[in-house]
Amino acid sequence: MGSKAGAGSGVGVGVGAGVGVGVGIGVGVGVGAGVGVGAGAGAGAGAGAGAGAGAGAGAGAGAGAGAGAGAGAGAGAGAGAGAGAGAGAGAGAGAGAGAGAGAGAARNPVALMGMIKTCEGLASLQELANRYSPHFNYLHVSAMMNRVAKAYRGYNADEAQYLMLQLSAVALKCVDDMGAREIASTLWAVGKVGGVMDAYFMSRWLVAAQEKLPQFNAQDLANSLWTAATLGIKDDLFISSWLLAAQEKLPEFTEQALANSLWAAATLGIRDEAFISSWLLAAQLKLPEFKAQALANSLWAAVTLGIRDEDFISQWFLTAQMQLPEFNAQDLANTLWAAATMGIRNEPFISQWFLTAQVKLPGFNA
Repeated sequence: MGSKAGAGSGVGVGVGAGVGVGVGIGVGVGVGAGVGVGAGAGAGAGAGAGAGAGAGAGAGAGAGAGAGAGAGAGAGAGAGAGAGAGAGAGAGAGAGAGAGAGAGAARNPVALMGMIKTCEGLASLQELANRYSPHFNYLHVSAMMNRVAKAYRGYNADEAQYLMLQLSAVALKCVDDMGAREIASTLWAVGKVGGVMDAYFMSRWLVAAQEKLPQFNAQDLANSLWTAATLGIKDDLFISSWLLAAQEKLPEFTEQALANSLWAAATLGIRDEAFISSWLLAAQLKLPEFKAQALANSLWAAVTLGIRDEDFISQWFLTAQMQLPEFNAQDLANTLWAAATMGIRNEPFISQWFLTAQVKLPGFNA
């Protein structure tokens, strides 16, 4: 009877230990070896499984009741070893994958561009620049500067301007590789964020822009002069080249681009008769499409530049009268100043102006 019991318990323990050890080693070593990083975890799991098997075998040498306990212990040890190996391998795989993704983006320009385009907020953009700017090419730095401009708000001006200065140093290294689109969009981004830019960067960028101006589209032309005016940069060579390039493309300007370009010309004191004549022809065709701010800015610019074209002025007042409720307090104030400066007494317009101003009076400065 004793020998039968001993034989039974031996078989029970052997099977339990065999399954536990086999699964533990198979999973631990297989996954660990596959990942590479988790090799250490796999080896540790194997050792744990072996220890569990030994305990199970020893238990099998005892009585029937002891063998059952031994089998349970062996199975538990095997299962624990397998679980440990799996967990270790998972952790190794995660670490390896994270490191691989970061290194891969630095080596892959397409992957890096994807990271830039999906990056949101100045803090994330700053982190991206700190980590990857040595790997930026001209497309990356242009895209980054545009993302900064779009993330810019008045309350985060310091952070945006600091990052723009950092990126401008990178951009200088690849300005010669940039095409017209990258030059123009980078100029727009700099103007949008504002602040004090490096003088060498701006002079280098204006030279690059001047060379590419014939390739600028209508929007790029409008944005580039707007940037120069916003930053208070009056470069005679750039302005001369800009006027030549812009005059033939003025019919392609949108209503906002037309308003911005005349505002920029007035801000910089550009009184070029040929440009103004071409601008008036283009603007009169699109005046009905002008929004409130574009209307206000264009009249302010016209008065500042001494434009007294009667057809334009009369059409402007007719269009503006219908849109006065959309004017903000600053636009209303500028418009009345412009009308007074030109000596215009358009009764329907003035009556509508006062009705609108009464509603928006709290927005006026003292």
